[in-house]
Amino acid sequence: MDGRGHWEPGHRHHLLVGVLPGRERVEIALEQAPLAAAGAAGERAVHETAPGHQAIEQARVVFRDGVLLRRAGVDAVRIAHSRIGARQSDIALVGGSYNGERPDLLMLYEFAGLALKNNFEPVWERRNGNGGFALASLGAFLVIEGSDHAEKRGAKPLGRLSAVVSDRANRKPGTVTETLSRLWDRIKDKINIGHAALLSGATGANPATAEERHFLELHSDLAVRATGSYLGHGLEPQFPMNIALATAVLDHGSLFPTCDSTGLERPTNGDVTQVLVTGVGHWRGEGLALVERIG
Repeated sequence: MDGRGHWEPGHRHHLLVGVLPGRERVEIALEQAPLAAAGAAGERAVHETAPGHQAIEQARVVFRDGVLLRRAGVDAVRIAHSRIGARQSDIALVGGSYNGERPDLLMLYEFAGLALKNNFEPVWERRNGNGGFALASLGAFLVIEGSDHAEKRGAKPLGRLSAVVSDRANRKPGTVTETLSRLWDRIKDKINIGHAALLSGATGANPATAEERHFLELHSDLAVRATGSYLGHGLEPQFPMNIALATAVLDHGSLFPTCDSTGLERPTNGDVTQVLVTGVGHWRGEGLALVERIG
């Protein structure tokens, strides 16, 4: 990287993404050429195998037509889950971080009319012209691995990632609700109504959040919480973070308190053994993940 923060052609740049007990540090190489080629596809998953068959999945986020595509956080988890399920990998480190105080992005989202204005309000209460997200600085990394591999190295799993599905609606009116419904149909047979809860990554920016809310109202038997009401919105890392929070919910057997006066969020009844996680970008990208208690 040169003094202006640009990638230099022909140079390999290494990013330390994790340290595991008993292993050397794990690095992946980032090259300028693959990132440039990724523009045509919108997003690119970079995966390499490091010593000890340590597979690292990192979804690359690129600009196309000046728009940051936000499905990267969902697809990073989906790709890792699919590769391990197909026994192409044993273990993956998935995640990212976001700095919510970058002046350039604060200005970008303000100009786009996406930033929350006036007083802070919980996600589901951001209506009547006050829609928008409160940007957050956050990071989350998940270690995802096959159960046999975890058992061999003596690792205690926090939960079972049973399904990850994603799509990309064209965002015509109503398509977010329709897309989430199609994704739901792909995993609904796995859900145990009465013992399932839902963590929403809703941004608070409309119309995407309004359409996600409509989907949730169609499934009123699920207790819902929007993590953006507590932690703000961190873009790509929001989805991995909510999966991590889902394992904490499973450990406690119940959700944290509601933060909503509109009636969408309600107290949980009974033991929570499954958590559905949603990820709906303010501009593009939709995904669902199902996390279950083990045992």
